[in-house]
Amino acid sequence: MKKLLALCMVIAMLLGLALTGCSSGDSAQADPTEETAEQTAEEQNTEEQDADEGEAASDRVSDVKARLEAGEEVLIGYAVNTLSNPALKQTVDNVTGFFEEIGCTVSVAACEGDTALMISQVENFIEMNVDLIIVAPIDQDAMEDTLMKAVDAGIPVIFNGQYPSYADQMSGGGATDYTELGKQNAYAALAWVDQTYPDAGEGEIHVAVLGYNNTYIFKQIYDAMIEVLEEDSRIVISYTGEEHNSIDLGYSAAEEALTMDSDIRLFLCYQDSPGIGVANYLMSRSDLDMDEFGVFDASYSDTSQQMVDDEENPTRSILYYGVYNSDDDIIMGYNIFYAAKAILLGEKEAPFWILDDIWSSDSFGFDLLIDNPENNEIYG
Repeated sequence: MKKLLALCMVIAMLLGLALTGCSSGDSAQADPTEETAEQTAEEQNTEEQDADEGEAASDRVSDVKARLEAGEEVLIGYAVNTLSNPALKQTVDNVTGFFEEIGCTVSVAACEGDTALMISQVENFIEMNVDLIIVAPIDQDAMEDTLMKAVDAGIPVIFNGQYPSYADQMSGGGATDYTELGKQNAYAALAWVDQTYPDAGEGEIHVAVLGYNNTYIFKQIYDAMIEVLEEDSRIVISYTGEEHNSIDLGYSAAEEALTMDSDIRLFLCYQDSPGIGVANYLMSRSDLDMDEFGVFDASYSDTSQQMVDDEENPTRSILYYGVYNSDDDIIMGYNIFYAAKAILLGEKEAPFWILDDIWSSDSFGFDLLIDNPENNEIYG
């Protein structure tokens, strides 16, 4: 009897512990109604914040339009990494001209490779309370905090030719696929080799490749050119340069390359500025047969276009990137202006990005065209 009583007491104690555990577990669980209320409050706060930002953007657009109609100043801040690059300078000049045609004033600041200076220049634009900022930085990541200050101040930020990792927080811009640009420059060079040296065997085509790898986007071009060339057994890359960002440096690089390897016949350049220098050096050598040489630039300018058009010049191909018009009306920088104007005047919602077309101007029938159909609306 005592054993039975003891057993009953043990069972009672276990049941009590089990019930206590269940009760304690139930009390620890969050009230689902409280969670729903918190989520609703967060969503409401986000919606209110979005609405406030939308209202502020609408007020900004209205103010810009009113000032344009009244003939008052609408100021664009344009920060670029250099004006010594012919293609970038021409883009800046064109974009400036497009904005002036609609009544805007453009203030251009070039840091010439100094990121700290560009940060200071953009901060100055913020203090001036400009109506929009266009930026072409050397180091996208280093500029993020400063550009976010502009965004927080209600100033739209447009990228010139780049697509940063924080693109969704910017207002938009015109973006170039720099890896594709580098590949196509190499493909153009190899197509010329097919025509000029059809019987070339393994290792018989010696090549120099000039880049400027201090800047991420230019390194993408350089790496892509190298990658394509290394896949072709005919090619030997006998000279490389990673800091050639000017005409003078291109000139000296060509001289050095041919001194090191007189069999070099092909020069691939990440931009047209060193390419112009290379072509100038080759043309200065009366002992060289220009028909044997090919210079290929992954960029463009009026000067490099003139070189392609000159039958005596070894520049065989240059690559354009931007918005291609089938009527051959090539307008450098118009896509940057189009994106910036659309945001400035409220014609498009941010972020608004335009992916560049890529096409060649060449003397041997390469005729590259990578056409982004969305760009057709620009000429609509």
